[in-house]
Amino acid sequence: ERRKSEQELQLLVESWREKAEELEHHLAQGREQAEGHRARADELDEQRREVEAQLRSEAAVAKTRIQHLEAEAQRKESALEEAKATLAQQQANAGTRIGGLERQLERETSEVRRLQASKEAVEKEVQGHTQGSAQMMERLGMAAEELFTRQIEFALDKQRLSGALEESRRTLRNSLGVPNPVAAVDSVRITGLEQQLSEERRKSIEQMVALQRAERRCHQLEEGQRRSEEQRSDAVQQAREAERRCVALTEDLRKAHLKQNTLDLRCEETRERAAMAAAEIGTVRYEAKYEAAKLRGALDELRYMLKMQDGPSAANRGYPLRRPGM
Repeated sequence: ERRKSEQELQLLVESWREKAEELEHHLAQGREQAEGHRARADELDEQRREVEAQLRSEAAVAKTRIQHLEAEAQRKESALEEAKATLAQQQANAGTRIGGLERQLERETSEVRRLQASKEAVEKEVQGHTQGSAQMMERLGMAAEELFTRQIEFALDKQRLSGALEESRRTLRNSLGVPNPVAAVDSVRITGLEQQLSEERRKSIEQMVALQRAERRCHQLEEGQRRSEEQRSDAVQQAREAERRCVALTEDLRKAHLKQNTLDLRCEETRERAAMAAAEIGTVRYEAKYEAAKLRGALDELRYMLKMQDGPSAANRGYPLRRPGM
């Protein structure tokens, strides 16, 4: 009985020794696995740190880029606002200048019309003066011819009367010594001839005065015609000057309209550039948000993988793996 107990005890000791050796073997394997898991965990932790650092750096770069783009967008928006204000001011100035030019053009057009009417009136007046002066010159010519004819007739009559008077005087001298009834008749005839001579002299003087008056009237008409010509020349010069001013104002107005169209085109280009910049900024923001979300998803996935790998190693860390059935 004792031997049997010793044998059973020895068998039990052998069994426990084998179990202890097996347990030590499992413990060694567990330690090796634990070391491998610890090294793997350290490696994964290092990778996680590197990935986190990379993600943080990329996130910082993306944030910096977003801030830079936002600052650029604000700067472009401020520049756009300034450009809009400048264009609005230029448009207002251009509109004011165009309005002033249009009003000035209307005034110059009215002045041109007035000068044209004055020119036509002066031309009509000059034409009337010309016709009147022509008629007056014709009348003066006729009067001069008539006066010349009368002067010739007067000279002939004067010569005839002078001859008759001289003959009568000779006859009177000859007949002074001898009374003659014909002498009384001759004296009466001489008196009549002297009166006729005085009348012809008076008519000649009146004709000379009328001729001088006609000449003065002719000179006055010529002076009036000359003044009318000068006025017409001044009116024509003023009309030409007004036409040149109108042409210059029209050219200025055309340039102002061209400048206004250029400003409108520049404003439209600025709006298009602002719209393109806003679209580009929106695209960059969307891409930045997408990249950030993608990086956050990758970081969460990495953390989940690390957590899943850290779970079994933490549960088995420091404990031997148990065999089934034990």
